[in-house]
Amino acid sequence: MVYLDYASSTPVDEEVLKAYSRASLEYYNRISSSNDIGIRSNHLYSTSLGEIASLLGVNKEEIILTSGFDRNYDVLLDIINSNNSGRNRIIVSKLEDPYMYEFIRVLEKNGYVIDYVNNNEEGLIDLNDLKDLINEHTYMVFISYVNGELGIRQPIKSIKQSIKQEDSKVLLFSDLSYAFGRVNVSFKDIDIGMIISDNAYGIKGKGIVFKGKGLKITNKYSVDLPSIVALAKMVEINMTYLVEWDKKVRDLNERIINKLRGYKGLLINNNKYSIPHIISISLMNICTKNIIDSINDYEIYISNVNDNSDLSTSVMAVYGDKLRSLTSIRIGLSQLVSYKDIDYFLEVFDNIYYEREINYEKDNDSF
Repeated sequence: MVYLDYASSTPVDEEVLKAYSRASLEYYNRISSSNDIGIRSNHLYSTSLGEIASLLGVNKEEIILTSGFDRNYDVLLDIINSNNSGRNRIIVSKLEDPYMYEFIRVLEKNGYVIDYVNNNEEGLIDLNDLKDLINEHTYMVFISYVNGELGIRQPIKSIKQSIKQEDSKVLLFSDLSYAFGRVNVSFKDIDIGMIISDNAYGIKGKGIVFKGKGLKITNKYSVDLPSIVALAKMVEINMTYLVEWDKKVRDLNERIINKLRGYKGLLINNNKYSIPHIISISLMNICTKNIIDSINDYEIYISNVNDNSDLSTSVMAVYGDKLRSLTSIRIGLSQLVSYKDIDYFLEVFDNIYYEREINYEKDNDSF
């Protein structure tokens, strides 16, 4: 099996799993219990939480550990509702994850007005447009650190500076799901952020939400002790090996891109601002679903994030090309991928692409 969908989900790191298992077996009492196991459990809880905060460069009071994807959004909604002083406008980029747009619709139902900020031809946020959109009613700005389809990394520090220059009360939220463990992330550059363990070699269904100093939440959220220990190990591993992993992924990316550039009708959607972990291509002359299914038959797994039913909003936002947006495929790379895996994928892709292209040309000749 060759797994090339690491942008969607990652396997659990063995050290993370060991940390989770050990905590489950040895620290099984409630942290509030007064017996020895409870006291040790409470100490482990406090230590693990402190490790996460220290590694992320934040205070313990600024992080909320959650039971996963949906819970992250519950916490985000809590933060939004708990800190609003009467403003009702939220600015959102056109390069967010599809799940984020579902959350935006929830905000609209709650009375918030959404303004969409433009990006330039390379996918970076148009700072002038952003400044123009900010007014006395603007409450927050939503911009992902790294886009999940094209891998475009936003200049978050400059974005926050631009926001605060216009209005220091406007908050910047950034989804870090595709950034954490792939690029250096500074929590000083955002006011609110979130990480999903599924994308960072952690235990499935866990998350971390960051809220800047002074921001309140109304509800209380709790996570089991083994999950907290596992999250601490996940953060440690990702930050320790980030540079080493990045070098390997860049080599893999270069090998793939150099090969794919030679195909007729294949467009590469990444640019110089894209991280190497995510490769996006569009197959202009071939049915995307068919080629993915054919590749899957060889136990090679990639994805088309739009599921062949809707266009890719990110590709559309950058290129404005409907066909290109409908035919995009994403390849998610990881340090776990071997060079042999890449060579096998490229061999299979070459055979399938050539066959599909021939069939496409025959079908068009018949008309």
